[in-house]
Amino acid sequence: MSVTISTDAPSYGRLFATLGFPRLVASMLLARAAGQMVALILVLLALQRYGSAELAGLVTFLAVAPGIVASPIAGLGTSHVDLLQLHNLVDQTEWDTAMGPDGALRAAVEARDAGLVRFIGVTGHGLRAPAQHRCSLERFPFDSVLFPYNCVQLRDAGYAADIATLMRACEERSVAMQTIKAITLGPWHAERPATPTTWYEPLHDERDIALAVRWVLGEPRVFLNTVGDVGILPLVLDAASRAGPRPTNAEMDDLLTRREMSPLFVS
Repeated sequence: MSVTISTDAPSYGRLFATLGFPRLVASMLLARAAGQMVALILVLLALQRYGSAELAGLVTFLAVAPGIVASPIAGLGTSHVDLLQLHNLVDQTEWDTAMGPDGALRAAVEARDAGLVRFIGVTGHGLRAPAQHRCSLERFPFDSVLFPYNCVQLRDAGYAADIATLMRACEERSVAMQTIKAITLGPWHAERPATPTTWYEPLHDERDIALAVRWVLGEPRVFLNTVGDVGILPLVLDAASRAGPRPTNAEMDDLLTRREMSPLFVS
């Protein structure tokens, strides 16, 4: 059993509701503006007093160099990150750009070679994700792939076949398989909240979540990436910790019928 915690939940609204946080942000923005003004003054001074564009350029570089070097990982308090993923490479044009000579993949490889990143992965959403991941694995030896995986979505025969083919390819190459959308109820059935924490409607009942989580973890080759809703996250972690056998088809049929679940991605 493997569980991966996702930290990309859109929780900025809650963050700004924290007492004193808006004032802190305003102070940071003012400090940034002040720093930019100082850099501008130094550049103008170099131009006016010395008449040297080269010196002005050097001053500009020295002003921004620390941020260029430190900003990607400084906020994490670490010297490197374990996994860097190229996000949602499904669209062919975007895929070609990312895989191109000056694309995102090149930057990821350079970061890995510099010791800033240990592993490189690729993610995808939608029905085309597994097939496109196979193309990605043919182009580059990615360490992991990520794709939607739940009982409802896998009832699409074409999608299930593509997932099976991708899993075989990953096993042959020792590529980690991350899954998302485990507790998806479907597209929003009811009125969507003003500030939703997920862009799809998730399951909320503890027993339903336990079934959905057990179904995913019943496939021993995959990792379960958690939901972005911090309110539901404890239920997912609890279900994963208790695990148990994979639910039967009858149990999943009952869940799908009771909750009127529907696939999130359709052709």
